[in-house]
Amino acid sequence: MEDKTIIAAANGYIVNDQEEILLVREKNSDLWLALAGIIKSGHNPKEVLENKAKKELNLKVESAHLFDSDFIDNILMLRFLVTNFSGEIKLGDKYEEFSWVKLSEVIKQEDVCPYVKKAVLKILEVKELDSFENKYKLALADYQNLLKKTASDKTEFAKYAISDLLEDIIPVYDHLKMSLGGLPAEEENSAWVVGVKYVLKQFSDSLSARGVEEIKTVGEKFDHNTMEALEGEGDIVSKEIMSGYKLNGRLIRAAKVIVASN
Repeated sequence: MEDKTIIAAANGYIVNDQEEILLVREKNSDLWLALAGIIKSGHNPKEVLENKAKKELNLKVESAHLFDSDFIDNILMLRFLVTNFSGEIKLGDKYEEFSWVKLSEVIKQEDVCPYVKKAVLKILEVKELDSFENKYKLALADYQNLLKKTASDKTEFAKYAISDLLEDIIPVYDHLKMSLGGLPAEEENSAWVVGVKYVLKQFSDSLSARGVEEIKTVGEKFDHNTMEALEGEGDIVSKEIMSGYKLNGRLIRAAKVIVASN
């Protein structure tokens, strides 16, 4: 019988100041890949990536940021962007060759793994390479132009300046939550589940620290101000189809739910 065990892997997309990405080629392979390591049960995805970079590339990863996730067959790929690193590359046993390639050139090369091209397209799309930093700087510039407004105006701006950015982040958060839905009991402690739960906690803590609140739905009374009923009759929420969110008390996305009579 074919083994359908789900495993998780941490992929490191290492980008330097010249907007070049580090690609590696394994021995006896013609394809260029990104750094990757399997996440064993109970291991921290970032630590796996850091250890792999040190062992196989002689690089020290100072920081890594999750920017995408995807299922490929039975593998959950957690993709991390690494722009802060140090050291001189010295290849370990796994890789035979490395190359720095302009991000814009990667997708044109036929000998680059298709999954790497997909990830690079995501980086270019979000990029804004410093998507978060650039949006913050733009918001800050707008803020400085409004210094003559009242203190209440400035407070309001600061509280909701990240709302556009959240529209990009929240779908990734939702996708990760959905990947854990309906899991059989035997997979609860598997490596990929542990990895996703770790990433979800980081997402949740980060969103909460920035004033994002997830709307409570199941078992609650239907509230037309914060929820959208897709099906059913009644005034009690029986099932959540899509999560809803508030930013500092302001609705940024209504929850989509199914309702039933009490």
